[in-house]
Amino acid sequence: MPNNLKKTTKVLLVGGGYMGTEYAKVLTGLNVDYEVVGRGVSNCEKIEKEFSVKVHSGGLERFLSNNILSEFSHIINSVNINFLNETTQSLINAGAEKILLEKPGDLTISGLQKISDLSKMHCAEVLIAYNRRFYSSILGLKKLAKKDGGIIGVHFEFTEWIHTINPKDYDNESLAKWVIANSSHVIDTVFYLIGKPKNISSNISGETQIPWHPNASIFYGSGESEKNIPFTYHANWLSAGRWAIKVLTKKGAYYLEPLEILQKQDIGTTIIEKIDLDYSLDERYKPGLYQQVYNFINNHFEDFCTIENQLIKTKNIYNKIAKY
Repeated sequence: MPNNLKKTTKVLLVGGGYMGTEYAKVLTGLNVDYEVVGRGVSNCEKIEKEFSVKVHSGGLERFLSNNILSEFSHIINSVNINFLNETTQSLINAGAEKILLEKPGDLTISGLQKISDLSKMHCAEVLIAYNRRFYSSILGLKKLAKKDGGIIGVHFEFTEWIHTINPKDYDNESLAKWVIANSSHVIDTVFYLIGKPKNISSNISGETQIPWHPNASIFYGSGESEKNIPFTYHANWLSAGRWAIKVLTKKGAYYLEPLEILQKQDIGTTIIEKIDLDYSLDERYKPGLYQQVYNFINNHFEDFCTIENQLIKTKNIYNKIAKY
């Protein structure tokens, strides 16, 4: 992919943990000028050594007290989910104009509303980093489905492997709202493809079966999108399964199972074959991240979820599906 970044582009990456490191790999690969702000000294030293980039330890507040934010054209906020809201508000108040905010931005309606209101007040663009929108498989699916005449139906599954989740690794609020904290990746991708639901019937069961997510463990429902595309879903966290999306067109069915790979079954056959796409960027970097960052720093925002859209989706989709 050609690198046509403006010479004035400079990125501030906030967060030195796992996602910060993944973003640093992409920014280095894009050969863009960037600096990193982290809290922990060990993480900062690790990133500085691995990527030979300027790193500021001690946290965002310390950085903002000693630096001018206006020299950075784009901000990527990849801090822990508990601090996303606080750091985003600090960045907006300090003059940030374009922020790529790690999903979900906030777990609450009130928290998302605060960011949305503040961004409007300061004319800041805040975009939610749902990187699966930028998978090679998703980009390929969009083109192929359009050639087929468009999507006519979708079924999706957001089963979580609860046996692999150690509650000690996460805070209680994130665990209690795991559909928003994690499963929303799948749900966002579906409605990115077919448009937001104009009606949705949601059901849950299996309450109290998962100690850290007592609200429910089984989710199933159906509806129709604003583009008049019917959809169904079923996720059972007590059984086997995985994240998966099945997309129907008049010429066949496309399977994203796993989401990183696109497969197709043509009408009149039971054979499911992998679609030959260029998956190289998703193999070299965390899938979807390169294309996401590339579009963000080139100001191609049309495929992103805005903070306003995230607020609406949390109210009308995530909270309805999970019955939060």
